[in-house]
Parts: sequence; structure tokens; C-alpha cells
Amino acid sequence: MVRAPGVTAEPSGDRTVVLDAEATTMSTLNPVGALLFAQLVTPHTAAQLVEVLRRQFPDVPVTTLESDVDSFLAQMRSAGLIVPADADG
Repeated sequence: MVRAPGVTAEPSGDRTVVLDAEATTMSTLNPVGALLFAQLVTPHTAAQLVEVLRRQFPDVPVTTLESDVDSFLAQMRSAGLIVPADADG
């Protein structure tokens, strides 16, 4: 997955505000979501994102991280903020 074309992300305190290209969808990401979204400047698989979180949170069970990444990706894709890497242009 990768950020959809035209999507912008701006830090706001410990959160990140993400706006779609048409400025119709605004999402506010918590610090973990912001960390994941920052990775999606370049294409990443779910497994790669889990590894990012595993390095950041080594005491959290991998199954929890996988569930969190899957949920995050589903929400971002539903909002049109990320697309499959082969569809980014």
C-alpha cells in the first residue's frame, strides 16, 4: 500500500491530520497511526508495517500488531487515503 495521489499529511501536536486530494475527507491519526502513515510515502506491505511497529513496541504480541495494522490499512483504504502500490500511477 502507498498514500493515494494528492493526499497530504500535517503534524499537529502528537497527532497527524491527513486530508484527501479533494479536501473532502480529513482524518486525525494518533501517534501510532501517524508512524504507519509516514511509512506509506513509499510502498509497504502489511508485513513491513508490522515490522516497523514490532521494532517500536517489542513487548506487544505480533498478533496484536498484525490486527492493528490490518485495521489501520482497512480504515485508510476505505477513506481513500491509501491505494495498492501498483495503482499509484
